Amino acid sequence: MKGNHPLFWWLFYPLLLIGLGTPLAAETLAPQTLLQSATTKKIAQHSYWLRLLHYRSTAPTSKSEIVSQDFFLDPDGAQNPQAELNATLRAFYEPVGENPDQHAQCRFIARFHWLQQKLEFSPAPPLVECTRFQRWAGLSKLDSLSVVFVSAYLDNPASFFGHLLVKINLKEGLFAHPLLSPTLNFGASPDPADNALVYAVKGIFGGYSGRFSDERFYNFQHIYGENELRDLWEYPLKLTEAQQHRVLFHTWELLQDIHFEYYFFLENCAYRMAELVAMAWEEEINLYSPSEFWAIPVDVFFRLQRLRTPDGQSVLGKPILVPSRQRRLQWKTLDLNESQQDWVIRIQRQPEQLNKLEQSGLSPEAQAQVLDALTDLLQYQKAREEMLSESLQNLRQQVLLRRSELPILVKKPQPLTPDPLKGHPPLRTQFGGFQRNDTEPGIELGIRAAYHDLLDPVHGHLPYAELQALDLKIRFDEARWWIHQLKFFEIQNLSVSPTRLDTVSGVSWRTSGEWQEEALDESQHKVMRLVGGIGQSIALHPDLVGFTFADTILQSRTGSMPETSFQLQPALGVLWQTGDQWSMLAQSSYRQPLLGESAIGLSTEWEGRWQVNSKWGLRFTWQQQGTVQEAKVLIHHFW
Repeated sequence: MKGNHPLFWWLFYPLLLIGLGTPLAAETLAPQTLLQSATTKKIAQHSYWLRLLHYRSTAPTSKSEIVSQDFFLDPDGAQNPQAELNATLRAFYEPVGENPDQHAQCRFIARFHWLQQKLEFSPAPPLVECTRFQRWAGLSKLDSLSVVFVSAYLDNPASFFGHLLVKINLKEGLFAHPLLSPTLNFGASPDPADNALVYAVKGIFGGYSGRFSDERFYNFQHIYGENELRDLWEYPLKLTEAQQHRVLFHTWELLQDIHFEYYFFLENCAYRMAELVAMAWEEEINLYSPSEFWAIPVDVFFRLQRLRTPDGQSVLGKPILVPSRQRRLQWKTLDLNESQQDWVIRIQRQPEQLNKLEQSGLSPEAQAQVLDALTDLLQYQKAREEMLSESLQNLRQQVLLRRSELPILVKKPQPLTPDPLKGHPPLRTQFGGFQRNDTEPGIELGIRAAYHDLLDPVHGHLPYAELQALDLKIRFDEARWWIHQLKFFEIQNLSVSPTRLDTVSGVSWRTSGEWQEEALDESQHKVMRLVGGIGQSIALHPDLVGFTFADTILQSRTGSMPETSFQLQPALGVLWQTGDQWSMLAQSSYRQPLLGESAIGLSTEWEGRWQVNSKWGLRFTWQQQGTVQEAKVLIHHFW
């Protein structure tokens, strides 16, 4: 037959392959076409492609911040975005192996969808069904994305400035409940054997790697809200469906055990989460860039607040507070009258008093409030002290049993609590004047990198706590200028019972490191000073705290009269702090040399703050050392 002639098959077989779109045609012809098109359109230099690869910049010498080689399909992909683009396009056309989820279309799903929009895949590669991604993302059930601000925690240096999470909200299905929502986290992977000093050094200088992970929201709420007593603020993001998908696509790529270098001050949770959220926009919005010196979680929220949707609204929606156990205890206290509070304290101190509550004259509803507050108080103590004594454990069981016999109370709405963005941004500049005794007045300028002191507005910050870093003050008079102070860090924690129900406060502590003038006199001697102190604080009034400290000071004088000394400094003071316009601090201290010499002696200081709004404030300071007095008036600007 003529159809069996060899010449017939030589002509028919190639036509058959082309007509059917076989893997041979897809693997050889289409990628070459795509490579030429990608080169012509300069896709490898596009800012979004570079962001997908986490390149530091568009400079030719730039490289990716990702240290995991598995993230790259080309051996030179971390330094050569063009080579990685070529390898990615080829990989999209590779045949599917035994595990489809390991195919490039699934592992690098953000690359695949974005390149599909930028290039014409003709012929298109056979689409791979990414089962694991589809099960994880649930795009058909996706409702919205939220960013979550976790308040600061002074027991861990990595949490001094708070934390940032991204929450995936679903509108239906098994995980639609807010506590079951998938939540994204970025954190360091420290060695459990490292002590505090090694931990700090490695964290500062990049000794740890960091990676993304995802867990259910209830896990973070338990760790932060219940155990570490930290509030969580959830802000919904006003993103389009396409923007939400871009974030989830790239999230999936980073969840494949991909590692970055981790630095406490910049390449931390705030920096990486800001990068991830910024993937929603194809254009570069620069929530953070590698050229900055630090990244602070709350600053990400201020920057997001300034971004606008097409209709002019802020990208950041109204927040929802997920209160900590401590805040819930404070709320419970507000609902109790003085008699009820007395009963809580009485039963806590003498558990046998529980049996007398029924004869107290309180209504069953009032008794239920007492027992609810007592339960929260015992749980609060357990979270702070890690475990309760056996007697308090038994008391808790008896309280729960007695509470089960009383009426169920109607849940009251949460008291109004200003969210962190009602406070001030972290960066502060200042301008003002000073005068010592009868000398001519001078000018003081200053800039502080972060974050807040004891007198700053408390919204979004820890009450009765201070965390300052890189605070520079420069002074001018008629003849010269000089550096008055460079404070590297200052941390204070006045441990105060959140309510009068909690009768035991923890230890207060403070530490600082600075280079500054030794005294207020005209000697101009500069000293390097390291301070550490422990003390006690007590709530004298709902807004008034008294404190006492025993500080130790190690200092070394620089310049023409070098001297090293070790000093003891007892201090006593009061702090009046509200979330409104006014706050004041007064303290006295006496510096006594133990080794070396010191001429400071008694020092007294008063400082007041008047906050105009979230960005502007006034400070008034008076200080006396020996016979020298100094007064200052400063304007503060936060940004």
